[in-house]
Amino acid sequence: MNEAVIFFASRYDFTDDKGIQRKGAKAKYFFPEKAEGDNKEGMEYMESPMPYELFEALRHHSLPSLFEVDFRMKPGKENKPEMSLVKAQFRKKIELFKPVQ
Repeated sequence: MNEAVIFFASRYDFTDDKGIQRKGAKAKYFFPEKAEGDNKEGMEYMESPMPYELFEALRHHSLPSLFEVDFRMKPGKENKPEMSLVKAQFRKKIELFKPVQ
């Protein structure tokens, strides 16, 4: 497992125009390593789908936070490999900005 800072999560649950229920969630995160290369600076973020139920677990801890994460490979659009976030174990809260007083 790896550590990642998850800073955004969203979910959806709706019925499309064809009457099919669509339900899912996604997370945006970065690993605590700087980007490599002469033309990059900072940390690049990634986005992965995740189980709908994982959203509440992330929300419970408030984001951004550091998590120990686990992924699973699955077929995505056009059968291209897609990494899906399947587990996020809370480690600690991350304060990016000082509260305004």
